[in-house]
Amino acid sequence: MTARHRLVRVPASSANLGPGYDAMAAAVSLHLELEVEETGEFSLDPGGLAVSTGRDNLVVRAFESLRPADGIAFRLRSEIPLARGLGSSAAAIVAGLHAADHLFELALTREEMLARATELEGHPDNVAPGIFGG
Repeated sequence: MTARHRLVRVPASSANLGPGYDAMAAAVSLHLELEVEETGEFSLDPGGLAVSTGRDNLVVRAFESLRPADGIAFRLRSEIPLARGLGSSAAAIVAGLHAADHLFELALTREEMLARATELEGHPDNVAPGIFGG
């Protein structure tokens, strides 16, 4: 049996756009990459980021909102600085959702993805460019 493997790439975002502050956002040319692979056991390699390597990690929580992460290895690489207003948490959520969606071929629409990501993030301003941005 061949193990399933996916790589997703999500842009950073800024929702600090003058009169559109926290109402509009733009994708930024910094990215979070998430690689997921069926390995038979759960693991998370944070790629040097100072984040949890357990199931409480935001990427894993987002992934598990769609499917269990049992047997899945997660590998993160990110250019997005944490806690600097560039949507690092939104990118993590969108990456986790996209990874589960692609790995398990769920075929979520972008609108369904936005609703799920907004629920997890608490607001749509930074998750929307990660889903709809180019």
